[in-house]
Amino acid sequence: LQRRVRALDDIAESCGDQAKKSFKPLLDNTNQVRKVQSALSVLQRVAPLLQVPSLMRQHIENADFSSVVKAYRKVLVIDKDHCDVDLLKYVRTKASISAQEARSDLELILADETSSAGSLLDAIRDLSELISLLEGEDTDDGANKPKSGDGKTPRAGSTKPGTFSIDRHVICVRDYPPAMACLLLQISHFRSLVEKHISATEATVDRIFRGEGPDGSPNHGGSNSDLSSSEHSSSQRSRDKRWKIDVLDTRVDATSKAVNLAKNWLPRLLQIGLATEEAEKRRIARKSRSGSNPGNESDKEATTRSAFELFKSIVGPALMRLHEHAAFCALGVSNQGSAYKIGATFGRSSAERLRTILQSPLPPTQTAKCALELAVLTEAIQEANDAMISIRPMKDIKKAESKKKSYKSPLEKCYTLASDVVVMIERRVCIYSFDACSRKLSAN
Repeated sequence: LQRRVRALDDIAESCGDQAKKSFKPLLDNTNQVRKVQSALSVLQRVAPLLQVPSLMRQHIENADFSSVVKAYRKVLVIDKDHCDVDLLKYVRTKASISAQEARSDLELILADETSSAGSLLDAIRDLSELISLLEGEDTDDGANKPKSGDGKTPRAGSTKPGTFSIDRHVICVRDYPPAMACLLLQISHFRSLVEKHISATEATVDRIFRGEGPDGSPNHGGSNSDLSSSEHSSSQRSRDKRWKIDVLDTRVDATSKAVNLAKNWLPRLLQIGLATEEAEKRRIARKSRSGSNPGNESDKEATTRSAFELFKSIVGPALMRLHEHAAFCALGVSNQGSAYKIGATFGRSSAERLRTILQSPLPPTQTAKCALELAVLTEAIQEANDAMISIRPMKDIKKAESKKKSYKSPLEKCYTLASDVVVMIERRVCIYSFDACSRKLSAN
């Protein structure tokens, strides 16, 4: 009996050893499959997070910054300080770097004078959201280096990110809220374009007076050695008449360009100014709800100047100078008995003959053309002047109501000047018309 029991035990032990040898690899493979399946399910759950950095780069290349902000918001669920998964930490870091790249690109859009008003407003919105998401991030790398307005890295010494130089005016975007920074940059562009337009007009007139064409090409009137004295005299008179006509045409062209400059830029600046004022109101309301003082000096978003003040201190004088230039080009000199005296915006140090042409009235046809241009300019200034009340700060409204002061637009003086100039040139058009009628009647 005992031998049989021991035999059965040996058989059982042999069966157990054989089972282990046969089924252990299968069991190990099963466990491995379960682990892989578990890992795959985890990766499938976090796949949207893992794809965020590459998606953000694609959106940046396509200039779809709204999608960049949405994608970056997804990775914020990863706690960079308490996350133990290295892969997720890496994803969060890469996404932050892409967000900083998007921020630099958005700042370039704000500083670009060729950006449309709609693009600027979209960039302000996206940059505001992105900055709020980037609070606390610390990824100052090559993607965060400052760039100039043409997209190039600035010269040595300009180390602060988001710094731009416009006509010697240095503005750091990151010192202001996005809307205020955009307004400062675009106002600086407008002021620079006004000065460039006046300088370009003066340079064109000087070239014409030196004997060159308006485009810089030389005006050849033939060789003096091949001409007789009478022919030389006639050629000289022709050249004198030609440069005078070219100068008058340049004045008309300068008037038209000045009108287009104001007509295109005033609505653009007003839209940005309105966005700036609305952003400031939201900031004050947000700080009031949180219980903090909106005017606290430690508040980085607090601005020392409002959009209204920028229009008063920068846009108003620049627009006034632009309109004075348009009036000088169109009229040359004030009408006799007019209270407003037109001053020369260029050519003060030019030769006496050139100054005489610049300050002389235009011929009837050119005067009529400039009258239409100045009327368009006055209408644009009037619309801007009426719209200024919408960007008036609330604190100024309350202060004016308490002191019972009447509202005065920063563009009021410019609008008054524009109205006077239109009346002046319309009178001149009427005088030319009456003179033409009288000559026609006397001829009959």
